[in-house]
Amino acid sequence: MKECRIAWSPGEARIAVCDGDDLLDFGLWRPGMPDGYGDIHLVRVQKAAPALGGAFVTLFDHSTGFLTGTHQEGALVAARVTRSAQNGKGLRLKPLTGHSPEGNIPQLVSRGPTPLEEIAARYPDLALCCDDPASWRRFQRR
Repeated sequence: MKECRIAWSPGEARIAVCDGDDLLDFGLWRPGMPDGYGDIHLVRVQKAAPALGGAFVTLFDHSTGFLTGTHQEGALVAARVTRSAQNGKGLRLKPLTGHSPEGNIPQLVSRGPTPLEEIAARYPDLALCCDDPASWRRFQRR
């Protein structure tokens, strides 16, 4: 029988989809420290880098990222995060087609799905098993 097992610890949830003793899927969720994956941003193009296939951009919090595609320096572009920051490198973003930017400064438009939401979408009929009912009730309201 397939089920989703959630183990809570301070600041972190480990989410596993299991079929008996077999691990089918896994997610790590830190609700207080989202990694940004799937977030939608309005970013400002700082420096085009055609040799790299994109441009360096600035986000609302003055951090930097890399946006794929060809873009004019100074332009505002709506983009989705396709890779979280890692190893000292900023976010990787992909432009959103058919999405016109609203506003004139970089901003976070919306947060991406949490790992729990992603797993719930992939496995909609799973039974849930949680080791901390108090934490589960707190996040169930989201």
